[in-house]
Amino acid sequence: MGLSKEQICNRALNLARIEGVPDLDDVTNTKVVSCNDFFEDSLEFCLVDIKPNFSWAKASLTLDTAKPEHQYSNQFSLPTDFLDILTFNSLLPSEASDSYAQYGTKLLTDESSAKIDYIFKENSTGNYSPIFRESLIYYLSHKLCLRLSNEEKRAMELLRMYNSIFRTKAITKESTNSKRMREEKGKRSRYKQKRYT
Repeated sequence: MGLSKEQICNRALNLARIEGVPDLDDVTNTKVVSCNDFFEDSLEFCLVDIKPNFSWAKASLTLDTAKPEHQYSNQFSLPTDFLDILTFNSLLPSEASDSYAQYGTKLLTDESSAKIDYIFKENSTGNYSPIFRESLIYYLSHKLCLRLSNEEKRAMELLRMYNSIFRTKAITKESTNSKRMREEKGKRSRYKQKRYT
């Protein structure tokens, strides 16, 4: 069963030993403001850090008519929900590091076409796997604890738990980091896919 953004924030507050909030609409409440400030950044950080399979998508990029000002011949527009690249024309970033560069919302390359696997920003909390959700809660709790309380030791403990326990478990179970894991997940079709367009 999934949790809403409000429920995730309240669990993060509770872990930080801070009383929860009834909703996230009261912008006069410093806890609400902090939750709204940190949730999106924490979500994007965890998606890029863990690379869970539910946020893996494919795209065939559109070639821009304008030529890049940098060293490459062509530039392509990245998807609006793009966070991080997994493969470029079927190559891992480590294998294609000299073949492309990212500048803001553009991907630059000498190639005439660009197909990517990428991490997209999944905003629907109901699609988060349980282990990713727990990882997000612990990371968010660390950020909230630093801002809202004087318990720096507790905040560092929450970050340690994110890094050493939840992040490790999430990457082991969910991540698309390795080529072998991506191939296996492709066979099982457990992740959300978008067709090349």
